[in-house]
Amino acid sequence: MLMHYDRLGYTNWVTYLRTNLYENGFGYIWESQYVPNHHLFLSEYIQRLKDQYIQNWRTSCLDKSKLKHYVGFKQDFITEKYLFVIDIAKFRACMVNFRSSAHCLMIEKGRHHSISSEFRTCPYCEGCIEDEFHFILVCPLYNNLRDKYISDTYAKHQSVDTFYRLMSSIDTDNIRNLAMYI
Repeated sequence: MLMHYDRLGYTNWVTYLRTNLYENGFGYIWESQYVPNHHLFLSEYIQRLKDQYIQNWRTSCLDKSKLKHYVGFKQDFITEKYLFVIDIAKFRACMVNFRSSAHCLMIEKGRHHSISSEFRTCPYCEGCIEDEFHFILVCPLYNNLRDKYISDTYAKHQSVDTFYRLMSSIDTDNIRNLAMYI
């Protein structure tokens, strides 16, 4: 009965099901009204929905300048190891806020005050944009902290790629030390 109403142009949940099947490449299921292997179909369908969600997530992240660095070190749509490794709540919160650009560096504060990005400079370094990369690996104000908490592997090679490797590290010591540094 619902299919009949759908064919007549009335919208009901069957309409949404049909549309969703077609949009996700499973229109043949609707046409045949038959699923040869229910388990296989459901696993393929669920995987297709997950893949599309991840693709949309990546696209939306790339479209936001605020997430410029985030997309550099967050490659996979997974729960990050730092959430389990950092067992002190205030350090974990600092890491979460830092990674998601919810911090008080000028790159973010300037955004809230409508300051053009080229003027969001570090108050301690002339002409340097105070962003996450600058804070972690470059700013001389934090050299003592950097020497204490950031491995020389990262600290001595100041590049955006190095920064991304550090931020996506799965080494427990690197993760904890980075959280303490932040």
